[in-house]
Amino acid sequence: MSAVRESIALAEAGIAQRLIRRSARGLLIVLWLMFVVIVTAALLGAVELGLRIRREVIAAHLPVPPNTDDRLVADRLLRFKNRPSYSYADGEARYTNNQLGLRGPEIAVQKPAGTKRVVIVGASTVYGATDDDSQTISVQLEALLRQQLGKNIQVINGGVPGYDSLRELVLTRSYLLALQPDVVIDLDGLNDVYYGSNEDWPSQIAADELGIIADGRYPEIVRMVDATMFPRGLIEHQVLSLTRDLRPYWYGLIRQSVPAAPRVASDRVVAMHAQAMGLMAEYGHERGISVIAALQPLVATGHKQLTLQEQAAVGRGEYWDVNNWAGTALQMYPSMASTTREAVTTNGGTFLDLTGVFDDERLTTYAGDAVHYNGVGNLRLAQALAPLI
Repeated sequence: MSAVRESIALAEAGIAQRLIRRSARGLLIVLWLMFVVIVTAALLGAVELGLRIRREVIAAHLPVPPNTDDRLVADRLLRFKNRPSYSYADGEARYTNNQLGLRGPEIAVQKPAGTKRVVIVGASTVYGATDDDSQTISVQLEALLRQQLGKNIQVINGGVPGYDSLRELVLTRSYLLALQPDVVIDLDGLNDVYYGSNEDWPSQIAADELGIIADGRYPEIVRMVDATMFPRGLIEHQVLSLTRDLRPYWYGLIRQSVPAAPRVASDRVVAMHAQAMGLMAEYGHERGISVIAALQPLVATGHKQLTLQEQAAVGRGEYWDVNNWAGTALQMYPSMASTTREAVTTNGGTFLDLTGVFDDERLTTYAGDAVHYNGVGNLRLAQALAPLI
C-alpha cells in the first residue's frame, strides 16, 4: 500500500514539475514576444525620429515657399479657387490676384464698350506658377494682340493651380462667362493625366452643377464624376488627406514595396478630356464665343533639343518615369490630341496641338521643375495662340 502511495506521490510530483516547466516555457515565450514588440517599437521610433530630424534639417536649408493653402479659398462648386485680392512674393517673382480672384490687374465685370475680351483658362501653367506677374501667358498674349489689334483688347488670366478640364469647364460656365468674353482659350491636358494617375480623380463638382452634363451625351464625364459625387467625394478626399497626414514617415519606406493602386484607364482619361473640351466648345458656339482648346506641351513632347538646364531638371525629378503620371502623359497624348480635336471641331470650336511648339527654340523654355514654363516658354505659347484670335 505504501508503495502505491509512493508511486502516486512520485507521479504527482512529476506532473507538477512538468506543469512548472510548461509554465516557465510559456512565461519565457511571453517575455520573448514582449521583448520583440518593445525592440520593434524602439526601432520604428528611432527610424521615425531620424526621418523627422532629417526632414527638419533639410527644410531648414531650403527657401520657405508661400503656403499653398493661403493662395486658395473654398468654393461650393469647384472645391477651391484663387483667393481674391491676394498678393505675395516667391523669390524674385511677384504674384497678384485681383478682387475677382483672377491673376492680374483689377478689371470690371462689365466689358468696356469697344473692347475685345479674351479669357485663357487652365491650371498652374496658365496661372504662371513659376512666373512673375509680368511674364505670364496672358500678359504676353495681351501685349502681342495690342501690337496687332490696338489697345482695346484684354486678355484675362483664368488659370487656377490644380485644375483639370472638368473644373475649367465649370469655372468658365459658372463664373467666367459673366465677364462677356469674345474668345475663351483652354490650355491644359497634363492635369487630366495627373488626376487620372491617382485616387483623387476626378474633380469633386457639386451635384446641382452636374445637370449640365447629365443629358446622356457625355457618358464618360457622368460616369467618372459619379464615382466621387459631391459631397461624398469631398468627404472621402478629406479623410484620405487626414490619414496621409497622420501616417508616420516610416510608412513611406514600407509603401515603396507595395504595388501602386490601379490607375484610371488611359482611354477613360482621354474621353474625359475630349468630352469636357467638346462641351466647352458647344457652350461657346451657342453664345457666339470663339473657343480654342489647346493641348499643352510637355518637356518630352515634340522634338525640342533640351538645354542643359532642362536636362538637369528632368534628371532631378521622378515625373518622367514611364510608370509615373508625366511619363504616362507622353504615351497618352497622341490619342488625346486626335480625340479632343474631333470633339472640339465637331462642336464649333478650334483645336490647337501645341505639343511641338518649342521644337525650334534653343533657349530654356521650362522652369526648374521641367513641368511649368518660364517667360520664354510663355512667350512662345502666346505667339502660337495670337494668330487664332
